[in-house]
Amino acid sequence: MDPKKLVMEHGEKIGLGAAALLLVLYVVFGFVLAGENTRIQGMNQLVGVVNEALQSTKTPPLESKPWLANARGPWESIEKPLESNDWTMYYQTKIVEVAVGERPVPVEGPKATVHKAPGLPDPTVDIGAVSLKWSRHKDTTCEIDEYLVMRKLEGGAKFEQIGRADGDKGKAAEGEVAEAVDILYLDAKVQPRKTYIYKIVSKTSDPLADKKEVESNEAKATATSTVAIFLKGGTATETQKIAQITVRKFFADSKDWKEQNYVVRVGDPIGKKERKYVGKESKEFDFVTGYILVDIMTEKRPIKRSITEKEYKDGVMVEVKKEITENQSALRMVVKDDEGKTVSQWIEEVAKPGASSGS
Repeated sequence: MDPKKLVMEHGEKIGLGAAALLLVLYVVFGFVLAGENTRIQGMNQLVGVVNEALQSTKTPPLESKPWLANARGPWESIEKPLESNDWTMYYQTKIVEVAVGERPVPVEGPKATVHKAPGLPDPTVDIGAVSLKWSRHKDTTCEIDEYLVMRKLEGGAKFEQIGRADGDKGKAAEGEVAEAVDILYLDAKVQPRKTYIYKIVSKTSDPLADKKEVESNEAKATATSTVAIFLKGGTATETQKIAQITVRKFFADSKDWKEQNYVVRVGDPIGKKERKYVGKESKEFDFVTGYILVDIMTEKRPIKRSITEKEYKDGVMVEVKKEITENQSALRMVVKDDEGKTVSQWIEEVAKPGASSGS
């Protein structure tokens, strides 16, 4: 026990006990040191002193504490500093928290958005190129910043980025999800008879997205011919049949594709040797295809296109998108390839509208 506290709480009793002890000692020593009369006289004097001390020493009255009346209950803090005297100690208390009524319901923050892998890239092998088509996952709820087109040779260890396509960021109203649409990409830098593996990487900067980057499954495509020809225009009348043809050919030494334009009449071979400058050096390039122009003509070709029409629906005028098929006149050529097979091709048939050229 704290000695100070003991003295503070029982000081009066301790004082009286000490006085009594002194009295006893005084009597004992008095009997020893003096005669009987002297001892009696001394005892009487000491008893008188003790009685006088007891009568004059009274417990002090409790101090009035008017500030206690301000408290409405034990829960209320009393603005009174700590104080003490020789007999009593007072301690100030303060209530930290009082809970009354129902507990507060936590407010939910913004919910996380979902970022799932885009659909499998659907490759289509064209002459001298591979076209890819994919779309965002139907369960994705975040905005997509961009798509990265990744490619590697079959058996290769590492994918490399060969191009990109814009995502749907900013294309939908706030709080809504953009409509899933097909995305097209044309890989025009393929080597003939090589097999490639493709995948699409979807990226978002949405701070609430569960994943910042996801990858699609892989798709495979094998490039075919070393030669590609494109019908760019021409004349198809009874008296004159001329085709404007672009020859695109792969050159193994430089491992890239080069193009050359030709005006070809029916019955003539397509392509020939050309000299081109590479830097300051003139080099010969063989654009001979082994193809022969058999015919060129104008025919009706079914073309699909989207239109928007206004219709009444539930008494309200709304816009409705429809896809229609129209027969349009277009040039078509017939050629015989280097294997003797007859091949038909519409104008601009290989160059897919909306496709991006590989970088």
